[in-house]
Amino acid sequence: GVVRWMQGRVTELEPAFLQARQVAPHEPVWAASLAWMWLEQGRRSAARALVSTFPPVTQMSVDRNWLSTTCILAEVTSELRDLRRARDLHDALLPFADRVVTIGLGVTCWGVVARSLALTAVALGDRERAVAYYREALQVAGRVGAHPWLAEIQWELAELLAQTGRKADAQDALALAQEAVAT
Repeated sequence: GVVRWMQGRVTELEPAFLQARQVAPHEPVWAASLAWMWLEQGRRSAARALVSTFPPVTQMSVDRNWLSTTCILAEVTSELRDLRRARDLHDALLPFADRVVTIGLGVTCWGVVARSLALTAVALGDRERAVAYYREALQVAGRVGAHPWLAEIQWELAELLAQTGRKADAQDALALAQEAVAT
C-alpha cells in the first residue's frame, strides 16, 4: 500500500480501504484515509463530506490510531481549506511534532507529524512557521532513515521556498528539489 501511495497509484487502494471501513467502522483511520484518497483523486466534495462526519479532535478517542487519524485529517483539512478544523488539528498535534506517525500496530508509517503541522501552517497562512515545521520534519525523517518521506518533505519545502521570491530561498529550494529527485 505504501509503495502504491508513493507511486501515485491511490485509486488501486480504495477497495481495500472501503472494505476496512466496513469491517471496522469504529476505527476512524479508515474514514480519514478514504477522505485523503478521494481528495487525491480530485473528489473534493466527497472528501469534504466525509471529513464533516468527524467529531472535533478534542472529542476523538485517543487510541493507537489517534495520531495517524489526526495527521491524515490535518492534511485533508488543510488542502480543503477547512481552516477551523485545520487549526484545531494543528493545536492537537503540536506536542508530537518530533514523532513518526505509525498506523495500527506500526505495520505502516504515514510520515512525520511535523509535516502535518507544516501543511496546517501553510493553510493558515503562516509560511515562516511552515518552513520551521518542514525543517523539523526533514530532521526527523533523515534521522530515522525514512527516505520516501524525506523526499516528499524536501519537495514540498522546495515548493514553499520557491514562492517567497527571495534569492537565498530560491537557491535552497533548488538544492532541496534536486535532492528530492535524487532520492
